[in-house]
Amino acid sequence: MIDYDQKSHWLVLVFQLRGSLFPSLYREIIAAAIVGYLAALAQTRGVTIAAMGPHASSFHSTPGILMDDKVHTILIFPLGFLLIFRSNNAYGRYMEGRMQLGKLVESVREITRTIAAYHSGEGAEEKAARTEMRRLTNVLYEMMTQQLIFHPGERDINQIRLMTTAERKQLKDTANRVPPVLYWLTRKIALEKTAGRFEPGTVGLLDNRINAMVGAWMGADKLVQTPVPYPYVQMLNALLFAYIYTVPFCLAHRFGWFTPVASVIIAVALLGINAVAMEIEIPFGTDENDLPLEGFGLMAAMDSVDLLRMRDPDAKSFTEEWTAMQLLDEAEAGDAAPEKYIDFSVKLKTKKSMTAFLAVDKLRLLSAEKVSAQKAKPISTREKLMARCMA
Repeated sequence: MIDYDQKSHWLVLVFQLRGSLFPSLYREIIAAAIVGYLAALAQTRGVTIAAMGPHASSFHSTPGILMDDKVHTILIFPLGFLLIFRSNNAYGRYMEGRMQLGKLVESVREITRTIAAYHSGEGAEEKAARTEMRRLTNVLYEMMTQQLIFHPGERDINQIRLMTTAERKQLKDTANRVPPVLYWLTRKIALEKTAGRFEPGTVGLLDNRINAMVGAWMGADKLVQTPVPYPYVQMLNALLFAYIYTVPFCLAHRFGWFTPVASVIIAVALLGINAVAMEIEIPFGTDENDLPLEGFGLMAAMDSVDLLRMRDPDAKSFTEEWTAMQLLDEAEAGDAAPEKYIDFSVKLKTKKSMTAFLAVDKLRLLSAEKVSAQKAKPISTREKLMARCMA
């Protein structure tokens, strides 16, 4: 997701290439310019291909292909209807995806809050059990959001934070990795209930929250698995092609050698609206304009750790726990790696748009003794505030 200042000057917004769809339309725009040039060339050679108004009466005396511009006037109505339909549908899908993502984050926080508040026992075993349930809750969120990524090739299980090597090996060849993690979390809660650390009513609360989390995930998955009906997309693209690459012949007699310019403007307007709809109708992935799944997951994980530390102040911070997990993975893999700083920007493959989300944890890292020598980019007050607001 692109973070930008909504009060920026319009020229700044127009000429910003990051996240822009203009570069992806260059082939169609060049083709429209060429067709516009051919239409202007034909007009200067005395070949009138289309006419309107008073020129229509000269059809019988002008050589060329006869094309009345009234056809394009009529064609713009169904084309406009389909463009509006797809744009509204795409924006609705984008906002629906954002709402379901918000429900996932809310469920993570509420599950952790319930565990921290209602789980009984203050011994080392009980504290470890609370930490494990919180960890599995964070893993469940990340597994759910990773399953939403449209292209399966981008679902890298090694990018799931706080998973053990054994868990990764167990799920490596599993197509849908969410149900196993659901089982692990639910089974852990059941074992804690059997041990007498949860009241039956509390288990019901946790089960309802987990069900809400599954419902949000299924709601988001519906957007991924149900594209816009193909007949709509086919008809829209056919009308776009027919309109954009024939309308220059209706403009040549009026615009002359400026016909390519007019053709490009029309192509950018119509194709741009369609491209925006295509870009946002499936808002889950790793593109610049997709929702920041990793960023929300990072903030949910840090918030859940903070919630649990209110109950267990001696529990590890998110940074300490994740660093320990990474070092454990390296040890199990046989790498003789010393304790070192784990760079979030590398491990998470984060985009520039994630800077605000990482700002808070970078501040925590810089305050730790192990990374006192780490040189970090200065974090502005705006980034600090944005990180909290966007959570």
